[in-house]
Amino acid sequence: MIIQITRKTWRVIGIILVIAIAGILYLFPQLLDPVFSKKNDTSSEEVLMETSESVRAVEAEESAPSEPAACAVHVSGAVRHPDQVWYLPEGSRVGDAVEAAGGAAKKADLSRLNLAQSVSDGMKIYVPEKGEIIEDDTSVKEEMLEQNTLVNINTAGVEELTDLSGIGNVYAERILKYRAENGPFASIEDIMNVKGIGEKTFAKIKDSICV
Repeated sequence: MIIQITRKTWRVIGIILVIAIAGILYLFPQLLDPVFSKKNDTSSEEVLMETSESVRAVEAEESAPSEPAACAVHVSGAVRHPDQVWYLPEGSRVGDAVEAAGGAAKKADLSRLNLAQSVSDGMKIYVPEKGEIIEDDTSVKEEMLEQNTLVNINTAGVEELTDLSGIGNVYAERILKYRAENGPFASIEDIMNVKGIGEKTFAKIKDSICV
């Protein structure tokens, strides 16, 4: 039996095919442009890579060591750049502060400083000149203590020793004589072995001497 398909029937079939194709393209638009679909996939991968890199950057920044805390130190006296404030890393020494101020001047007497002493925030360091005479005055002695200028009783001469509160020329000479006869002091308390230097005098100088 031969079925004759009329022109009208072909038209209906064509309409149905168009509707079907349109529906498929609507539901699966990537079929229309596979290149565009590939670009979208590539863009997604790039976004993921950028996100991973951002996360790694944040983690690296968090794990990076922080800058050491700085302390402000005022250095005055016989240095190349006196009376300025210098910011030093925590754990710095008096010697580091002197170097920060340009180093000691030619006339500086560094033997009167404890260069190995740790500095603290707000500290003032005074570098004396060679042969500098400091008045035997209580206020001056207190200023020396604030500036953390320690006198080494094993190496100090008469001039340096007489800078100490309560130590005059007589006691200074006795200290030198004691060192010559008995050797260096093992501790600052041993200075009380010197004739005439008792607990009261030691209490005045203990914070400004070292061995």
